[in-house]
Amino acid sequence: MTDDEILTSDLGGELGDMIDRLSGHDFDCTCSHSFELGRDTDFVGYIHDGGLADKVGVKYWLYTVCPDCGYQWAWHKIEAILVRAGVLK
Repeated sequence: MTDDEILTSDLGGELGDMIDRLSGHDFDCTCSHSFELGRDTDFVGYIHDGGLADKVGVKYWLYTVCPDCGYQWAWHKIEAILVRAGVLK
């Protein structure tokens, strides 16, 4: 079990940039539930070597959880879906 915590853009670095990049966009889970990233769900994460660095260099694995089915959506999957949909560049 990991020690997940709520992460915010105040942490800065590439982590904060990604939270800002994804926040405010509508997202459709594979269970068909739609939610607004960062409003209807928190961004959460845990320290992970493969994650995004905050302003002091600590890397976190960033994800959000679908409020309907509980699926954990990793930041890179959300970003790829929003890019393919033309929502992000």
